[in-house]
Amino acid sequence: EESTRIRKYDKIWVKHIKSALMENRFRLAQLPIAGLRSDADKMYDLLVRMIDQQGNAVLPSEFLPAAERNNLMKTIDR
Repeated sequence: EESTRIRKYDKIWVKHIKSALMENRFRLAQLPIAGLRSDADKMYDLLVRMIDQQGNAVLPSEFLPAAERNNLMKTIDR
C-alpha cells in the first residue's frame, strides 16, 4: 500500500534528517541566476544541501518531501 511505503520512507529519512541537524550537516549552496543583460546585477538562488555521513551531498528532492510531511522544515530553515 502506498501510505505504508511512504511511512517507511519517512521513518528512514526523518532519522537521517535529525542526525544531520544534530551534527550540523546542512549547507547552503549558491546557484547563480543568469541575467539576460550583461550589466544586470548578479543574483543567486540559495539551495539547501544535506551532507550524509560519508560526506556526500544529498539532493533536496530526496529528503525534503519527508521533512515537509513531518514538520521539520522550520528546523531545517534555521
